[in-house]
Amino acid sequence: YETCIYFYKLVAKEDKVYGLIVALNIFVSAVTPFINIIIPKYIIDELMNSQNKITFSDIKTVVRTSCQHFLYRESHRNPIVIPVILNASEAL
Repeated sequence: YETCIYFYKLVAKEDKVYGLIVALNIFVSAVTPFINIIIPKYIIDELMNSQNKITFSDIKTVVRTSCQHFLYRESHRNPIVIPVILNASEAL
């Protein structure tokens, strides 16, 4: 804790904007995982509550785009995402 205070005072002497940027970066890094959990939930809820019948194609499209964005953000590569969704009653 004391090291953080020392660092903040040292940075405040040199450049006050840098301290704000670091604080903002910490906040955004802490909030991002929650956003990645909540947004897909709302997308799935919206798909399930719509008046149109949901098909496996719709679900695969949502899974594919979500995974592609996540994998690109984590690895900075564009892998091919092939979602396979089986109907439980037809799979047996």
